[in-house]
Parts: sequence; structure tokens; C-alpha cells
Amino acid sequence: MGSVDQTARLLHEINHPGIGLVLDPTNYYDDANIDDVDPTLYKIFNVLDDKIKIAHAKDCKRAVDTGTKFGGGSAEHNSFRGAGAVELPGAGLGVLNYELYLTLLKKNHPNIPIIIEHIEEEDIPRAKKFVDDTLKKVGA
Repeated sequence: MGSVDQTARLLHEINHPGIGLVLDPTNYYDDANIDDVDPTLYKIFNVLDDKIKIAHAKDCKRAVDTGTKFGGGSAEHNSFRGAGAVELPGAGLGVLNYELYLTLLKKNHPNIPIIIEHIEEEDIPRAKKFVDDTLKKVGA
């Protein structure tokens, strides 16, 4: 899914109670909205909130070196991910407003599973601490 609207349209067309959403907000960022993340977060929750079942924790930021994304010899698991000039690093390493994300998430999904992704094994403790500390900060 490339946008909130595409996701909403698909979920509406399927309209089955057994279909839910693995919320991965960073996948909704591209060149056009990466420098102003909060409006997209609000839109995600305003439009898709009732379908959210699981949440992902990674981050997003404007890419500096798009040559790495579109080649450069990186291994598949280390390749540049994201849409356009956006890359998707581990949680806490980008511009996603995690306090807002987790505040909106806890409002209607206080016990939702949050899966940390897009990190190397050695970064697990840092990413987990970042997510845990932010959850505590927002009272989740």
C-alpha cells in the first residue's frame, strides 16, 4: 500500500471482519510528506484506526544517498528501504514523532502488540529501550 487512501479503499472493498491492519506508519511517507510527519500520523489514525490489530516500530527519514537505495551492492537485508527519497532505519533513528505515534496508538489500542523491525541484531537493545522509554513517557 502506497498511501492511507489506498489502504482505506482496499479495506472498504474487502469489508470482511477477519481482515485487519498491521500498522506500519513509516510506509506511508515519501518525498512529499517526509519533512512534515505529524499530519500523516493523524490521517492514519483518523482513517484506519478501527482496522489496526498490530503495530510496527521502525523509523523514517529523508534519504541522503539515494545511490545506495537503487544499487550500490548492499545485501538485500541491508538495502535502502522506503518510498522515493525516504529510508527506513530502526526505531528512534529517524524523524517519526514517536511520542505522537504511541499516544495515538494507546488511545484505542492500549495492549496492542508492537513489533520492532528493520534493525540488526546488535541494535535490538537500543531500539527496544527507545520504544519502551517512549511508551513510558506517553503513559502507555
